[in-house]
Amino acid sequence: MPDFSLVAADDPLGLAAGAIQLTSVEDNDVKDYSETLGDAARWIDSACKELRPRREGTCSYELLDTASLVLAFGAAVNTHFIITSASVNMSATTRPTVQVGWMRPSAIAKLKAYPTAITLTVAGGFGVVSTFGATIAGTPAEAAVSSTCSIEMQQADAGLGTDADYLAAGLYWYGFKESCTLQAYGAITLPTGGKSTSKSNAPSVSTDGWKVYNAAWWKYMHAITA
Repeated sequence: MPDFSLVAADDPLGLAAGAIQLTSVEDNDVKDYSETLGDAARWIDSACKELRPRREGTCSYELLDTASLVLAFGAAVNTHFIITSASVNMSATTRPTVQVGWMRPSAIAKLKAYPTAITLTVAGGFGVVSTFGATIAGTPAEAAVSSTCSIEMQQADAGLGTDADYLAAGLYWYGFKESCTLQAYGAITLPTGGKSTSKSNAPSVSTDGWKVYNAAWWKYMHAITA
């Protein structure tokens, strides 16, 4: 019989609870291989070596009223896991949704923790409950049409040890950035530190629709001043 169920306890990251609703989970064993060709250009089966055994997957969440989802980057999550990506989507007609990519190495000791706490907090509710620091001129918050935010980061991994796995403290995530977009019925002002990649000088408009402003930007999550 197929198993049809999804409950908070199915969340490998341990984030789902109450108003934080788990909506999907993917969990896969992942390995790389080292291969060797022998005589007559044939693979040598006994020389095939498994490398970097790990689990990788995604979890998706829907955030109801009162939800507050805190995502931590460059650090262990629920003891064994590492968040490797995150994206947030909000629209005027839905509740906020979040998709999180993760890895579970063979041992959490493979992770070199980032020295400073890097987090993203996403509130629940209905509609566009966050503009990620941007403001909309002359209009209430409900004037937002949609907003998105994704976390980008760099990854470094050290060479393999004798066990063909990552070295201890050999996995490191750094260089964290927020990349955001916003659509709104009023002119948009970017947040402090926001680096614009696209921003409306005038709203887009058609004969049968509202005037809508657009903006896209990114900002550093942990920068220094040289």
